[in-house]
Amino acid sequence: MMGSDHQDDATNGAYSTAKQHNERETLSATEMQDQMDQFTYIMQQRTLLGEDHEHLDYSKIDNDETLDDHWQREASHDAERDKLNKEVDDLRKETPKSFCRKDLAALDGQLDELEKSDA
Repeated sequence: MMGSDHQDDATNGAYSTAKQHNERETLSATEMQDQMDQFTYIMQQRTLLGEDHEHLDYSKIDNDETLDDHWQREASHDAERDKLNKEVDDLRKETPKSFCRKDLAALDGQLDELEKSDA
């Protein structure tokens, strides 16, 4: 009997250890997201440091001129957006009176050009 009790204790102990092991392997949604965030961060750092060269041929990227065109278009769009934002900021600083004076001065200049072309 004593051996049987000892065997039952051992079996129960193994079951208990396996159950605890499975419980430890189950992650909550928050823990899973934290693990994914850590993994993503590590992989991004490896890529930025060029440590993934065995999986990625950087020379193909460096020599791909279509990617350069993409970034040139992006830079052009950024410059245009910045220019328009500056113009809007400048217009917001104007008073109605100064705004009208500038419009009248521009109109006066256009009229002067029309008179010169008619003469």
